[in-house]
Amino acid sequence: MAKFLVIAEKPSVAQSLAKNLSAYQREDGYLEGNSCIVSWCLGHLAEYAPPEIYDEKYEKWQFEDLPIIPEVWNVQVSEDKKKQFEVLCSLMKREDVAYLVNGCDAGREGELIFKRVYDLAGCQKPVKRLWISSMEDEAIQKGFQTLKDGKEYAGLCNAAVCRAQADWLIPYYDHILERLNSGKLVKDVPGLEDPLFFLFLNKTAEERKPLYRRAFSAQVCTIWNGIAQTKQSESKITPTKRFEKIYQSAVLSVLKQYSPLYEEGMSDEELLTAHGILTYAQTLEFKGAVSYRIDDGPAISTAAQIYGTMFNKQTLENAVPISIVGIRQIMTIENKANYEKMQFRRDTLYIFCHGFFSPPERKFLSRVVELAGTDTEYFHWGDMDYGGIRIFKFLQKNLFPKLKPWKMDVTDYKMALQMGASISLETDKRERFEQMDAGVLTPLKEAILKNGKEIEQELLLL
Repeated sequence: MAKFLVIAEKPSVAQSLAKNLSAYQREDGYLEGNSCIVSWCLGHLAEYAPPEIYDEKYEKWQFEDLPIIPEVWNVQVSEDKKKQFEVLCSLMKREDVAYLVNGCDAGREGELIFKRVYDLAGCQKPVKRLWISSMEDEAIQKGFQTLKDGKEYAGLCNAAVCRAQADWLIPYYDHILERLNSGKLVKDVPGLEDPLFFLFLNKTAEERKPLYRRAFSAQVCTIWNGIAQTKQSESKITPTKRFEKIYQSAVLSVLKQYSPLYEEGMSDEELLTAHGILTYAQTLEFKGAVSYRIDDGPAISTAAQIYGTMFNKQTLENAVPISIVGIRQIMTIENKANYEKMQFRRDTLYIFCHGFFSPPERKFLSRVVELAGTDTEYFHWGDMDYGGIRIFKFLQKNLFPKLKPWKMDVTDYKMALQMGASISLETDKRERFEQMDAGVLTPLKEAILKNGKEIEQELLLL
């Protein structure tokens, strides 16, 4: 009897799909039923090869070799994931498998994860696409009833490939080489003669699991010590502190010019966090009924935690939202005191945003947005000042396209002024403020400039 093979992105998702397909027979690396097989990719199972794979000379850093742009981009499987890749290859080659179902996350990265494995395995069997935004049983069953031809989603995969190859660092390196080739000085590149600077910069740009700053520093220095000697002047600075003491400011100067994640008004700490370099104990705090799963464990609901839920770094990296049933509005709140004052409501998800969300937070919340209904409303309550408007714009651009301000219009601003809840607009902010595109908050921006006063969110609690 012919079967189809479903490939999910993670084991926890595969388990939910298998349950709805009656694939209960557990094997090594997959689940099997009468009509189908369900397996998984372990996230990015196949990724671009490091520079030294293309040429042995790249094992040692030479400035003149930068930027490294291969003619053909090689894809490989890391050692710790080879076993699962071999499982998938063997399943694709089974004679009783007539076609595949791409069950990876609905988005361009999900397309890329599946396509890399499919191509690397040399598979040519037909592909259908499961496109769902909820892990509820009803949504899964409906998704399998309405499978699409995998070719319809090829454009998303191509977009993901472009994103992976057209790294934001390339324009930066092009700028350096252009100036050097024309015989000009490159004053905006601190430590031009120090390849360790470029190693720190490249590692900052990579998509990877977040690390605390000193762990990040130690990791990069370990790589460096394997290919070169540390300068005598730096030998007294421990590897855990070398990034912070020597290279951090130079890396930040590049990020502020070239990083797509930089928003004017970001602090150095916020910008590093946006790139997964953590300078504090990262947590995500929210109030609302969210169901989630950790790895392939059982569903966990926060509906009973009426005073709020807090995810630490490890939980945030491994938790996958599966349902937000009943949520009709999602509100981000900039400041802790104001967040604490909001009472639990079953139709509302309150999220403490503390400024600019980190990569794991954005990943978790992006999944929440996928689960939300089309009629869900999105609000942000923040400071009525330069920084507050920047945060609103960042959230609107990177997470919540339909985001609307809450208690941040001109009427609210004037009421706050009458209450005496204001601070003077700093002179050095005014020029940047005047040039800023405030979008829907333009009337608020103009009112702040006219009065020369800003409102911090906490002042409204008075």
